[in-house]
Amino acid sequence: MPGSGDVRRGTASRASASALSILLALSSHVFGTAWAKTWTLTAGGDAVTQMVASSDPATQAVWDISRNSTFSFFNMEGQLLDLNSFTGYPMSENGPGSEGYGGPVGGFAFDPAMGKLLAGAGFNIASQANNHAWNFGIAGVEATQNALRAANISFAGAGHNLTEARGAGFAERNGLRLGLVASTGTHQPESLAMDAAPAKNYKARPGINVVRAPHVTVLDEADFAVIRKVAHLQGQTVAANATDITLQVGQTFFEWGRFRQAKPGTEAPRIDWDLNTSDRTGIQDAVKQALAAADTAIFSIHSHEPAAVLDNAESIVPFPAAASVPASYIGEISRAAIDAGADAAVVTGPRAPRGIEMYRGRPIFYGLGSLVFGWGIGSANYTPPVEQDDSFLARVAYADGRVTEVALYPLVHTQLTKAPVPEDAMPKMAPTAQAQRILGILQRLSRPLGTNIVIRGDVGYVDLGAV
Repeated sequence: MPGSGDVRRGTASRASASALSILLALSSHVFGTAWAKTWTLTAGGDAVTQMVASSDPATQAVWDISRNSTFSFFNMEGQLLDLNSFTGYPMSENGPGSEGYGGPVGGFAFDPAMGKLLAGAGFNIASQANNHAWNFGIAGVEATQNALRAANISFAGAGHNLTEARGAGFAERNGLRLGLVASTGTHQPESLAMDAAPAKNYKARPGINVVRAPHVTVLDEADFAVIRKVAHLQGQTVAANATDITLQVGQTFFEWGRFRQAKPGTEAPRIDWDLNTSDRTGIQDAVKQALAAADTAIFSIHSHEPAAVLDNAESIVPFPAAASVPASYIGEISRAAIDAGADAAVVTGPRAPRGIEMYRGRPIFYGLGSLVFGWGIGSANYTPPVEQDDSFLARVAYADGRVTEVALYPLVHTQLTKAPVPEDAMPKMAPTAQAQRILGILQRLSRPLGTNIVIRGDVGYVDLGAV
């Protein structure tokens, strides 16, 4: 049945996977032993609003795609728990609220029955790694895992230590086993998982599998001189020839800004992203370990950040073009995961679709938009850009070790559906005019990534002959 999978985390398999078993798994993966079967992967975006049962034919058409795929993925952005009986508490870093940072904001909490609704829609594997995963701390994570497990939905990305959070979750369907390594770039500082450090007598810290990549503002010589002056005003001792400075920019220890002077004649001023090398290695190792215990593996990362503008740029009307260009670290870590053997990289988080890259014959989806979404009208007290209502399902077909098709199905929500609340949060297959508009956006955003999208009817297809 859809959603029936092995929801074990596979921790023992990960811990005992030897270098030889990993090598053998990768060899069979590359040379085709693990590819004796054809299979499909459907990837959806963020489940970020309460899901409801819907008989709308346009929504059922969406679920037909996920139900008829071997594996169907989504990002569980929010916690599945009953606040009337939940004994945990909201964390301090879950939203600004009326009193500012740390105010009385509880984050996203949805009816635990939503897990079974998602399973009924065909979804059988989920990421728990995102900037809302820690809204209710480890108690909220555990409650959500219990709800997903009860619905036979596998999960990855959060746990009682870093090894558990970074390790793959596994789903089985039709005799094929898939491992998911799930991570997040967008996060709260208090949410990072940590393994125990016996030498320091530190216990493990529960949390999320975070990919750290702080941004660096690269400035020309004249502008960097101003940063040097600000550092002096903050009481820092800065050498006259310093080219890398970190400023304290807020009340808490973690609020800082890093600035670097561009190399004259070789670098342009820009926003850069400094991918943590330990996290990069950890992700690659996790993918290899997943392949040692499964037939195939995919990687996901939840990352809102555009390349050169603030995250809230996605709320600006009109929607700025720069908000659709992903931060450089997102592509860097996604390509690293594919180098390690992942058969797809899925980016969630962006509130509007982003482009698609084919790397070494495998897809990187830089932003799918939302799967279940309806917070724009009323709850936020503003009308968001219409692009926030755009999204798509990506369906990838595999056979004999190759990607044989990448199909893109445009979806609409809220403003574009005119459906009543809460039905407006359910995805609907886009009507022709909207489908053509969304596919046109995907064409435009994918072209700079070397990907050509062909439109047939209201569905887009990646031109695999051109990659």
